[in-house]
Amino acid sequence: MKTALIIPTWNAQPWLLPLLDALKKLDPQPDNILFIDSSSIDDTRDIIKEQGFNVHQIPKKEFGHGKTRNLGASLNKDADILIYLTQDAIPAQIDLLAPILKIFKENADTAIVFGRQLPHNDANVSARYARLQNYPEAGYTNTISDMPVRGIKTFFCSNSFAAYRADTLLNIGGFPEALPLAEDMAVCARLLEAGYKSTYCADAQVRHSHNYGVYQDLTRYFDIGAFLSVDPWFKSKSIKSGGEGLRFVIGEFKYTIKHGTILNCIQIIPHTLAKFIGFKLGEKCKSLPIWLVRKISMHSYYWENT
Repeated sequence: MKTALIIPTWNAQPWLLPLLDALKKLDPQPDNILFIDSSSIDDTRDIIKEQGFNVHQIPKKEFGHGKTRNLGASLNKDADILIYLTQDAIPAQIDLLAPILKIFKENADTAIVFGRQLPHNDANVSARYARLQNYPEAGYTNTISDMPVRGIKTFFCSNSFAAYRADTLLNIGGFPEALPLAEDMAVCARLLEAGYKSTYCADAQVRHSHNYGVYQDLTRYFDIGAFLSVDPWFKSKSIKSGGEGLRFVIGEFKYTIKHGTILNCIQIIPHTLAKFIGFKLGEKCKSLPIWLVRKISMHSYYWENT
């Protein structure tokens, strides 16, 4: 299987040295590693080139989560497997690709394999819990038949570290582009509906986490709510979360009581409120004034041409 590793970047300098060092050590190596840079204003492109990697530059205004990933696919037409990594997701093992490729080779109907995300060393209690909750120790496989039981979790994936069977991805039209985020979930839903499977591979691990503030949580969850309201597939299915939010908060309190402080426990409250308010506003994004939408969206550039 010929593999291509595609990494979108923008002002990635803080993460580049550990990322590039980890990429050089991968065994097996991808057949091609391509960075797609959205006209960074720091030294991102220079560092990438100095370290011997290929970088394709695009204007910042042309970036889109789905659009840029589709571009990466079009620039690697000879690849059988497309692996996408974000600039702040650092491989945690040398044999990162081996367990992923093994799954693809042994399961012809698997279209997506996404890996485990471990928290960065500086992750706060909340960020550590989020990674433990969303990326457990045991792997699993999802099909469209899981939707009645698992609900929206059936389509859980990650745009930070996931691999796709290239011809299958192309056959369903690639990543949806007219979305503020969650292009990974959107394409996963379409692939599963087409009869394919997605697999979570806990044996392939990267380090990736965010210490979001309250406002960042609000903006991110605004975009999640907006995604569910603008994506035609999810909108038509009226998929429910099945109480995932409540279960997450209860679990977070239990984890924080054990591993954090009283202050950490108190901080869960404003963060949870911000997520809830952001999500509900996102669901109503089409009825809100555009200036407000741009203000409370984490990916405000998406709304500039809507």
